[in-house]
Amino acid sequence: MPTLVYMEETDHHGDLRNGLIEVGLRRVALEGTEGFSRRDAARSLGVVANAADRHFADKSALLTLSYLGALRTI
Repeated sequence: MPTLVYMEETDHHGDLRNGLIEVGLRRVALEGTEGFSRRDAARSLGVVANAADRHFADKSALLTLSYLGALRTI
């Protein structure tokens, strides 16, 4: 099971955690999981690549929450 990391304080992006989840869902839908990275997702939101490390321990943790978010919309 992936390790989930969530920091309670807000960051300068505003809601980076949820932004990364949304980007993860969109990117995987378009490109699959092989080409997806937390670093690219963070860059696409205009933050430094390692900003995702504060919220997700690894790629698997981010993808897990992205998938769970998708299931909630069904």
